[in-house]
Amino acid sequence: MRAARAKVGKLHRVHRFERGSSFTIGDATIHAIPTPHDAADGSCFIVEHNGKRLGIFTDLGHPFAALADALASVDAAYLESNYDDDMIAGGHATARANLSFRQRAVSPALPRLAATGHLRAIP
Repeated sequence: MRAARAKVGKLHRVHRFERGSSFTIGDATIHAIPTPHDAADGSCFIVEHNGKRLGIFTDLGHPFAALADALASVDAAYLESNYDDDMIAGGHATARANLSFRQRAVSPALPRLAATGHLRAIP
């Protein structure tokens, strides 16, 4: 929170949530779905409003069973997918995860195939 405040100024409304919980902001209901990302408390979200559902799927880590159900339940989805060899080589992930990721994923075709492969591997 302090780091965010320093960059964007004072935050007037902060909604704290727990992974796996649902909460409301105004007329919208937000479902926080735990993800297996290497960051602490990774979550993706489904936002419900006026009978429509938007999935916000970022920092997924790797495919996981709840992702299939979440994707099937939304009207639209925002899927963040990235691959940066310099970031991985620079140790963004832990050393063990970094090595594991590089052994699984590094290929010339990865940037255009990463999202497709990620979704195909959903258990």
